[in-house]
Amino acid sequence: RAALHTGPAEHRNGDYFGVELSRVGRLLSAGHGGQTLVSKSTKELAQDALPKDSAFREMGTHRLKDLSRLEEVFQLDHPGLESEFPALKTLDNRPNNLPRQRTSFIGREKEMDDLEALFAKTALLTLTGVGGTGKTRLATQFAADQLDSFKDGVWFVDLAPVSDPDFVPGALAEAIGYRQDQGKTMAETLIDRLREKKALVVLDNCEHLLDACTAFAETLIHNCRGLKIIATSRESLGVAGELIFHVQSLSVPDPKKTAGDIGQYESVRLFAERAQFAKPGFEIGEGNAVAVASVCARLEGIPLAIELAAARVRSMTPQDVNERLDHRFRLLTSGAKTALKRQQTLQGLIDWSYDLLDEKEKAVLQRLSVFRGGWYADSAEKVCSDELVDESDVLDVLSSLVSKSLVVSEESSGRARYRMLETVREYAAEKLERESDLELWRRRHARYFADLADEAESHFMGGDRQQEFLDRFDTDLENVRTALDWALVDGLSREDGVRTVGALLLYWDVRALFAEARNRALDLIGESPEATKAVSRATYAAGWASYRMTDYEGAVMLYERSRALSESIGDDGGQVRAFNGLASTAWSQGDLDRAASCFESSLVLARKRGDEKAVRIVIANLAATEITRGNFGKAAEMLREVLEQFRRQSDANGEARVLSNLGEALFGHGDLEGAREAYSRAIDLSQTTGNTLVVAVSGTGLGNVLCELGEYEKARDRLSSSLAVCMETGEAESATFALESFVEVLAHEGRPRDGAKIAGASTASRERAGSVREVLGARLFAKHVAFVRNTIGNSDFDSLFDEGRKLSLEDAVKLVLQAGVSD
Repeated sequence: RAALHTGPAEHRNGDYFGVELSRVGRLLSAGHGGQTLVSKSTKELAQDALPKDSAFREMGTHRLKDLSRLEEVFQLDHPGLESEFPALKTLDNRPNNLPRQRTSFIGREKEMDDLEALFAKTALLTLTGVGGTGKTRLATQFAADQLDSFKDGVWFVDLAPVSDPDFVPGALAEAIGYRQDQGKTMAETLIDRLREKKALVVLDNCEHLLDACTAFAETLIHNCRGLKIIATSRESLGVAGELIFHVQSLSVPDPKKTAGDIGQYESVRLFAERAQFAKPGFEIGEGNAVAVASVCARLEGIPLAIELAAARVRSMTPQDVNERLDHRFRLLTSGAKTALKRQQTLQGLIDWSYDLLDEKEKAVLQRLSVFRGGWYADSAEKVCSDELVDESDVLDVLSSLVSKSLVVSEESSGRARYRMLETVREYAAEKLERESDLELWRRRHARYFADLADEAESHFMGGDRQQEFLDRFDTDLENVRTALDWALVDGLSREDGVRTVGALLLYWDVRALFAEARNRALDLIGESPEATKAVSRATYAAGWASYRMTDYEGAVMLYERSRALSESIGDDGGQVRAFNGLASTAWSQGDLDRAASCFESSLVLARKRGDEKAVRIVIANLAATEITRGNFGKAAEMLREVLEQFRRQSDANGEARVLSNLGEALFGHGDLEGAREAYSRAIDLSQTTGNTLVVAVSGTGLGNVLCELGEYEKARDRLSSSLAVCMETGEAESATFALESFVEVLAHEGRPRDGAKIAGASTASRERAGSVREVLGARLFAKHVAFVRNTIGNSDFDSLFDEGRKLSLEDAVKLVLQAGVSD
């Protein structure tokens, strides 16, 4: 293969150096044998001079493995050359979540070679060094270069915003897109999913979670033979077999070097590029070369320090910067004498940068440290404003902090989102604790997210902004967790925490964060809760999470407590919720009479208070009860009645749930095409909103409809997809329902003996969960079993059925999804 790119390069010692050399190397790595690729700059220069019958074919805009700007790529075509190749080997065409960088990767050629040699010898390579030396950037760039070696993906996990050691496995699961399996820890779920995968994981910023990262990395490596890990930390993890690479500072020049000599040093190249971002047109010449060399040398080549210094070129000359270092930059005398010298130097640089701020900038920087995982401008305006900094001034101050490289601005869902480098955040937090009132600003942070949760609650129920608020809390989940952690230890914030966990009920539900919702609610409520609406709502949230986790006994207890609290303060709305929850639990346990009674009580109260949202939810639930009784026609009528109401309210999640139930009612009533349409629409809506639970349930229903229609190949595809979602979300009952449909599908595929085993496995799964087949499910299962019995005979069926009863749910899923051989 070949690649051509045109740009400036440095010639020294008989060789060429520079960013453009790296860029053509990345372009080359994207191609295949026999393929010739060119960059846009080369294409424009050569376009008019191509030989006859030659042409440049546009290959699109691609993200090359240097992680920075996008590159327009072209292929040279000629009759004498091969012209058709697989997709380019770029970041876009390989599974990964590596973050895009705004700037190019400078230097580190030797380090990359050294890392390559070490990486071949170990499953865990840890990059150590003090904050600011570029561990993260080096790790991500090296990971990008390894993409072709890991067919199952390269996954970057930023642990900086994670404060709880228990959430380390969850951070990796979130990066890949996995959800926790029911009955398993998140670590166990990851091991099951990654056991046979060939993947690379980058665990970034491990130092504040060192014990948790050590245990987690050791567990993954021990159980997942195809997995490799790159970690960044200020100290090694201490795992057996771990290889350690200490990240040194960038190469620095002798301050007496001339402009022509210092360009070969990495620190100078970094300073020059970052200064050009601050002041377009900046160049290193004889007039400033000594000052630039001096700055880089005295900052010891620490990348973060150099970037902060280069940012000052916007308003200062390199000579000014150098003079400021004379006056300001010195080792800290108040820090520990045993600390690494570079650690003290970095602290000194941040002190210097901090001292350049005015009073408003200092105050806002300190206050921003209470955020975790970043923030939006409106959050900063509400949390960080007071008599000193007016709310209307916060955005200007924030923009100033961005320009001074103390805050980073990135795009998130079309909006600017801000964050601080963790080293700077820690520095600002220490300043806040020493010079201001840390508790006050943490309370402001907790109050803000409680108010935001209250605002979001009604939108979760429907409207044009439903998805907006779901996405918002996805982005701010670490802030919510931080606020709830604080509320648990700060008595003045406890009420805000209770408000937050209750208001986010539908968010916890849609995102399947049941265990977290329950545990946080119970911790905040305490043993002797005060009778308030917020406490009643949070208690209900804990009950709902328990119900979702099939802890029916716990759910009933919490629902009853919530109902009693609501009754004691005259909160009819709280009683509506509690009766609805009690009814759902009774329904799941097969007590249809009690379910109907509780739903009716809920409906009476909802109508009494004129709560139309609650009325349509309860009616939909009553319709589900009628489905369970086998009254499919009546259920369909009730569901159609409320469906239009959900649509008018733009409640996509509510509409999807009703459509899923309507599909079941129509299916049971014999309207297969109507059921197919309802299930399909439910799936489409739920995929749009990210409600994986409804996707799973509706997908199972649609698979059954397709099976009834004799479309077994389509049924397999749909049921397979549904099974995957069910297993990811821990929806064991839906997974069991899907397995039951495979009994007949397998028989039609020439695998009736496997179908008999799956019949036994699904039956045992229901027995373990304590669930029963509803009318429709029982009818379908009997049909599937009869078909297989008639195919292989009673004796063989019974024997294989008993054999299947010994299979776990996971093993049964593997059996139906494998490429089987006719039996």
